[in-house]
Amino acid sequence: CKHDGSLDNGFEIVSHPLTLRAHKVQDYSYMLQSLKQAGCRSHDVDTCGLHVHVSRSFFSQSELVKLGLFVYFNKSRLETFARRTESSYAKFKPVPKHDLQSAGYSENRYEAINFENRSTIEFRLFKGTLNFETFIATLEFCDAVSRFVKTVSACLIAKDGGFDLFKTFLKKDGNRKLYKNLLTYLESKGL
Repeated sequence: CKHDGSLDNGFEIVSHPLTLRAHKVQDYSYMLQSLKQAGCRSHDVDTCGLHVHVSRSFFSQSELVKLGLFVYFNKSRLETFARRTESSYAKFKPVPKHDLQSAGYSENRYEAINFENRSTIEFRLFKGTLNFETFIATLEFCDAVSRFVKTVSACLIAKDGGFDLFKTFLKKDGNRKLYKNLLTYLESKGL
């Protein structure tokens, strides 16, 4: 737990860098339930977001562009998934079709996906939550989309956002079990 200047009365919870599999063995369900019982709030305040960092070294530069394209070309779907619309903390920048490379860079850190950190890529678009199912689905999403962009071309993402291809990726044999919470959550949101 640490201080966060954007919060009037609260704290920020920061995890150590972990893989999705390592996150899944943590007792987050108990922690989140304890926070609820203590009267903490997350999802019902305007200043609380859920930010997920992924190692920059996992991506090539072209994969960073594809990651940005996926996020920015799926704005309405991701706003539904993230449970909040664009804000000053997480802007969805327009990516012109004539400059797809710009999707892999940040103009400032307050974008839906922040590319400015030296060691990590930061997903900033999610509303905070104390709901375990939402929390774990968010972690699964970040892992899944990071792996998905390694399997698809930028042209396919730029064509229509690639969301249907992403769902197909999630349903592959090895992925269905790993991303089961994400699949359930996407269905609950009509995605």
